[in-house]
Amino acid sequence: MSVALPKLASSISFHDVSYSKRTYKYYFFPKSYAKILNNLTGIFKPGLNVIIGPTGCGKTTFLDVLAGRTDPSLVSGSILVDGKERPNNFKRCSGYVSQDSFAMESLTVRENLYFSAALRLPANVPQKERDARVSALIKKLGLSAVANAKVGSGLIRGISGGERKRTNIGIELITDPSVIFLDEPTTGLDTYTASKLMKLLKRLTAEGKTIIASVHQPNWSIYKLFDSVTILCNGRAIYHGPAGDSPLNYFCELGYKISTHENPADFFVDLLHHDLPTEAKNRLGILLEGEAPEINETESAEGADEVNQLAICSTRILHLQQLFAVSTEWSSWINEAKLIFSSWGDTRKPSSKLSRECSSTQFHSVSGSEAELIPLMISSNSPKNPTSPAAPSPPNNQEIQSIPRIDSASLSDDAFVSYVNSRKSPAEFSNRRESDIENGNSNNFEPIPFYRQFAVLASRGFLNTMRNPKVAAVPFVAVAVFTMILGSVYYQLGLSSEAGLQNRTGLFFFLCLELAYFNGNAVDLFIRDRPQFRFAYLTGRVTNSHNANHQPLF
Repeated sequence: MSVALPKLASSISFHDVSYSKRTYKYYFFPKSYAKILNNLTGIFKPGLNVIIGPTGCGKTTFLDVLAGRTDPSLVSGSILVDGKERPNNFKRCSGYVSQDSFAMESLTVRENLYFSAALRLPANVPQKERDARVSALIKKLGLSAVANAKVGSGLIRGISGGERKRTNIGIELITDPSVIFLDEPTTGLDTYTASKLMKLLKRLTAEGKTIIASVHQPNWSIYKLFDSVTILCNGRAIYHGPAGDSPLNYFCELGYKISTHENPADFFVDLLHHDLPTEAKNRLGILLEGEAPEINETESAEGADEVNQLAICSTRILHLQQLFAVSTEWSSWINEAKLIFSSWGDTRKPSSKLSRECSSTQFHSVSGSEAELIPLMISSNSPKNPTSPAAPSPPNNQEIQSIPRIDSASLSDDAFVSYVNSRKSPAEFSNRRESDIENGNSNNFEPIPFYRQFAVLASRGFLNTMRNPKVAAVPFVAVAVFTMILGSVYYQLGLSSEAGLQNRTGLFFFLCLELAYFNGNAVDLFIRDRPQFRFAYLTGRVTNSHNANHQPLF
């Protein structure tokens, strides 16, 4: 019998979201709070949504906040999933692919996916269906050739970096989530492998998935795949809207000129380190009611000290955020998020506590008048809002090379061609999700029982130990050698009551020491597997207590 998995609606809106991080002078006493994210408002719809920005701008923190992987007490604002308050089990229903690899190095690709399915799929999913899901996912990710190869590490030779990234994505796709978060998936990959990986993510959007990824300066071929772009700097959004030509036209209106062959992602990052052009200063002067901007050419010269440079940069970014907040690009894109928030606020008072339990009916897409406010797919060639004023032409008659939206002509693999030709309409995804709710197929996706978690984790630990013969053999050899030494020293103990008692007391003392010392290597397992512990806990896969119970066995 086939068991349907819960379908999450794919529109995620965030309203005045801020995040502060504690800084400690002493362990238990926070010294101060550093603000990482500043009043972010927007919406991510089904498609490939990308967050771009320089290092340390808050991309990973933003992903963690949206995915519910941070302390709710440090987050202010509201995050809605398809017009409803984000559920408490959102971490288990969504996917999160970290920048680091958390696949077990000694296990094969198929085994990693199998154990992920055993831990994350509902308990009522039959074994045959889990195996079929794993096989289908391997074929879908293009991992059939390495399905039975070990993932590998620095000491164990295994699969390539791109295949390891796809394996990590497959571990999260095993539950078929509608929302997937990826933290810099192209890091450490060459241009071809990174492009191939992003095309894979683009194919997944044809299934109605909302993919939110942070990408560090993608190249031209990857940039063409994006549906929406969010540019962050110092925790502030200086652009949030459609990708393609839209951000280039917007910054061109402000006076930022892009070269003919310059990479758009490099252009977005570089403009953060340059003074505001004259056009931007004029707009800012009107916005500030005639007040002159605080940035000038002399202050931002390279000779300024580091403190002044940081202050100038922060002021410049604040001005860019203010300019975008009054732009037509912002108003046309953000109205949907505001309408969703106001519709939700009419039925429930907003709360800063973002993690609450909700019923399964909160997972369906909104219907009726609300559904019109949330288009489920981003059209690659959507016209501009007819009610908004026409965007002014670029200054100095500058021509911006149009960025073509990705199509079958620019791709070589047949799978991507079939994706473009078979892309479903938004109505089909909406009807499919609503039918799942009507048929009662929307489960709460609670964790599997303790006994099953223990059995799965214990079998995985046993395989991991047996696949490392050196690690497994050293304790046995050490115990055997030490036992032989004790046996030779205390061989043929006398039967005298006094001498025999003392010798046997010493023997038992050394045996106790042997048990204590040689079983102490179990402590190293907790240190070695700590990243897996933390990742499994943050994704809601298992609890820390369940994850730790099986460790002393191996």
